[in-house]
This record gives sequence, C-alpha cells and structure tokens, in this order.
Amino acid sequence: MHTQPAQLPAFGPLFSFARAQIRGQMRNWRATAAMLFTPMFLLILFKLTGDADANSLVPLLVGFGVMFSGQTLGLILITWRNNRVFTRLAATPAPIGHLLFATVIAQMIVFLLQSTVLMITGVMLYDVQLTAAAIPVILALLSVGCITFLSFGAMIAAFVRKVDTLSVIYMFTILPMIFLSGSIFAVPGLSDLCRWLPPALLVQSLSPYFGFGEANGGQMALNASLLLMYSGIFTGIAGRFFQTGE
Repeated sequence: MHTQPAQLPAFGPLFSFARAQIRGQMRNWRATAAMLFTPMFLLILFKLTGDADANSLVPLLVGFGVMFSGQTLGLILITWRNNRVFTRLAATPAPIGHLLFATVIAQMIVFLLQSTVLMITGVMLYDVQLTAAAIPVILALLSVGCITFLSFGAMIAAFVRKVDTLSVIYMFTILPMIFLSGSIFAVPGLSDLCRWLPPALLVQSLSPYFGFGEANGGQMALNASLLLMYSGIFTGIAGRFFQTGE
C-alpha cells in the first residue's frame, strides 16, 4: 500500500516564512533601533535648531523609513546566498519563490511600522497639518515606495558578493539621489533632472498630505506609476542576474 506524500498548503510556506522573519526582526531590537536612529535623530535635531523651514523636511524624514529598506533586503539575500540557504531550501517542498516573497512582505511590514513611528514623532514635534483621511493615502504611497527601494536593494545584491560592499554601494547611490533631488536643497541644473529619481518622487507625493503644497491626484498617480516602473526594472534586472548559489 502506497501512501501519498503530505501536500503543503498552497501558501503555507509563504505565511510561515513571513511570520518567522517578522518575529525575528522584532526581537532583534538593537537592529530595529539602529535603523530608526538616523531619521529620528534628524527629526529631533532639526527641531532643536529652531529652523523655520525644518517642517518641510518631515515628509522626507518619514520617507527615510522606507528608503533604506532595500539595504536590509540586500544584506539578507547576500547572507542567505553565502550561507547556501537557497541551495538547502531547493531540496525541500517549499518553493524558493515563497521565501523571497515572504521576505519582501516581512520587510514591508517592518519598515512601514518604522515610517509610522517617524510620522507620529514628526506630527508631535512639528506644526504639520495631517488629517485622518490622509493617513491611508500616506501609507499606500509609502508601500509603493518601499517596493521600489526593496527591488533596488535586490538588484544591487545580484551583483555584489559581500554584505559590507552592498552597504557601501547602497549608501553611495541612495544618498546622492536624496540630496540632488531637491528634497533638502536645490542644485541648479541637477534638481530638475533628479526630481524624477525614486526618492524625489516619493517625497513629492507625500508632501501635500503633510500640508506642503496642493494635493494633485494626477501628479500623485504619475509619481506612483513611475515608482512602480522603477520597481519593475529593478526586479527584472535582479531576477535576471541574481544567483541563488555560489
């Protein structure tokens, strides 16, 4: 008599992977605090300086909560590849795609929570206008932005073998995009071009909902579409060149 092998639920591995990663990251409070430190420090520092224009930086600092999500995802992917996690998982019934998708979901949840903490802190410290109706829109925009930066981190991980190298490359690519986009100060000749980069698109979309500028549905839809386009390009490159084993 032959017994049929046990069948895994269709999305069982995905949900299990996601739950395990969220629990693990929440328990690692030191890493979570370190990721929050820079934007939280800047929120407090700008408040202490008493700069009248500091309020306009709140959307950028809230966006920081997802702009660096790609660095964390890239580090995870490289660590798993170096430790042959993908190779071992290939010998199990759980699809590798479930692990990758669950990792994206877990990182999105964690970084959206961080952005929410930054948003609450910004509202408490600064005189910004934020309505209850704006919160779902802000979270939706942050989710789209998070997908873009996660895919950007995955793309870098496809070409890098060491975690230290990825951190350096990510910082030296994302920071110039932030500073040259006009989110902090305008650079003649560059700001108009760099405003189409992901950090600027995210901040431009968020700013009206914090009371800076007029909300324009058409512009927001364009910015969100461009962010999703970037996501598709980054994901396509990552999928083409990322190797799951050495």
